[in-house]
Amino acid sequence: FRRRGLASVALQLMLSYATSGDSPSPLPVPKERLVVRIGEKNEPSMRLFEKLGFAVTKRVAVFEEIEMRYQPGSNVDWVVGEVRAYQSS
Repeated sequence: FRRRGLASVALQLMLSYATSGDSPSPLPVPKERLVVRIGEKNEPSMRLFEKLGFAVTKRVAVFEEIEMRYQPGSNVDWVVGEVRAYQSS
């Protein structure tokens, strides 16, 4: 299922839910506070988060990872889903 855009849509739904004013407490999280850490050799994940408006802000050599933060001026619109209550059958 690689390279079909599934991870991109799933992340966009999660990010839009986490930052939406309609989300229940302890959400919403301000977009400026979003941070990801990715192994520095994981190029596909870095590209994915760059497309979602994140930029590299730090390299952590000891853990061989990078830190990326959402950039407020990136003007990236994430996919928004519908929030529904879970009903077990």
